Amino acid sequence: MSHHQACFELLPNEILIEFFQYFDAQELFHAFYKLNIRLNALIQSFHHLKLVFYLNKMNNNNIINNNDIFRLFIYTLRVDSGINVNLTQFPNIRHLKLEWPSNQELQQLCSNVLPYLEKLNLVYIGNILTNTFLSSKFSYLDIFPANNGLMCLPSLRILKIRFINLSIYQTILSLCPNLYYFQLSIFTSEEFLSNIPIHDNLKRLVIRVGDVIWPWNDNLFNKYLSCVPNLEQLNIHRLFYISRITESFFNYDWFASIISTHLRTLYRFHFYLRCFPPKYLTEYDTEKILNQIKNNFIESHHDQYQSRLIIQHS
Repeated sequence: MSHHQACFELLPNEILIEFFQYFDAQELFHAFYKLNIRLNALIQSFHHLKLVFYLNKMNNNNIINNNDIFRLFIYTLRVDSGINVNLTQFPNIRHLKLEWPSNQELQQLCSNVLPYLEKLNLVYIGNILTNTFLSSKFSYLDIFPANNGLMCLPSLRILKIRFINLSIYQTILSLCPNLYYFQLSIFTSEEFLSNIPIHDNLKRLVIRVGDVIWPWNDNLFNKYLSCVPNLEQLNIHRLFYISRITESFFNYDWFASIISTHLRTLYRFHFYLRCFPPKYLTEYDTEKILNQIKNNFIESHHDQYQSRLIIQHS
């Protein structure tokens, strides 16, 4: 037994680090921490430690307390739905994914609790954001409470969130001044706001549209894009029923006028069109319509930047 232990301890750091990546952080500390000085130092210097809470794993053995030293070295935390985690126990988190965050977890999303947070993925906000579409008075500050009126997430660089409205979008930009990548979902039937302050640092924006309202009205996108003048990459995802097509659709400019007005630094634009063909159209007729749409898209953008239409059949 001692021979095998000696062989393991003689492995170079590179191999040990590769080996450690297969462990959950809690398991790693319980198995190897305090064995010797070298392993302690190596584990503490490992910047890829992650901890995943799954609903079916949460039992008395998974409860974290303030005496568990490994929590201070967690850089990636993923929390399943139905689990309430005290985020104050993980002050060094860089990447955080909350599948269905509780009110407590949402209240802890602030720089005082998570000063180093760089990437945040809120998969589903539940009733809090559902109320967004019932009341225009809702503010993102209800999720990110201000601390002495100065709350913000200055370290946040990447944010992925489900359905929000323009008011929440505006507040996110104001609270996250260094946000670089923003992925969100919207409904186009919401009320519009007036002026939104400029956000200079956002470079990549992905907007998924959740409704299938026809005809399309892009006025709302003027609001979303007018405040991010330094955007470099834009992805739009929309749904489309071919059965609703009219001749006016072939005159659609595919955001070309909005881009020319607001996004002078844009160099890549991708439009993802998920289409639902009707049963009464043959495959030939469907392809004919889609080819017309593709040609119209190409003509609208005139090779001013990298543009691509990606049609996805359902």
